[in-house]
Amino acid sequence: MKILPLAALCGAASLATIALTDALWRANMPDTPSAWSLEDGPEFMLRGLALAHGIAYALFAAVLIRGGRTIDGGRRFPRIVRWVIVSGFAVFGILYTGLGFLDVRYAPTGIFEIATTAAFIATLLVPVLLGVALLRRREFRVPVVFLLSPVAVLPLTLVLATVSTWAHPAYLETVVNSGVALLGIAAIGVESTPAVSGDAPSSMNRESRLQGAG
Repeated sequence: MKILPLAALCGAASLATIALTDALWRANMPDTPSAWSLEDGPEFMLRGLALAHGIAYALFAAVLIRGGRTIDGGRRFPRIVRWVIVSGFAVFGILYTGLGFLDVRYAPTGIFEIATTAAFIATLLVPVLLGVALLRRREFRVPVVFLLSPVAVLPLTLVLATVSTWAHPAYLETVVNSGVALLGIAAIGVESTPAVSGDAPSSMNRESRLQGAG
């Protein structure tokens, strides 16, 4: 297995741990600020979390670029959707890395807020379209399940928001990030599978027939 897809998978696992921990905290202690809240969290922890997010998002973008040709399969629609997702992860990677090194408590406003909203849509909702585009490709069936999961996860999260304190974007982030990382690993697997030419036997048969006719 190549290092880049494995690093992306580790990044997805790290972000899932962070996000799901936050979901558990907010569900069980909704009135108590967590140790990583922007208001009360220590700066070193907030910077570390921001950089962890920035690095992971950069890895997700890189793994989609690295396996692009295999993922696209020569088709235009998957390529366009993939680059939209790459752009979203790139924006998040730059934003979180900047927060980690500059002002970690900065709340995006104006153009930055618009860019953040666009990146949110590109990285959490647009992957569903990529999942649909890859639905018939058996080599990608595992990551496709994760990429299509927002269709069920998002409505369930909205329901949780109305009846409990368990609603959290962590669930959506976890399935999508995992799907992207697994897609990179699946692409490496496809590339490492030796191609079998289907033309060789037919060419040999044609040559045999020609020799027999002569």
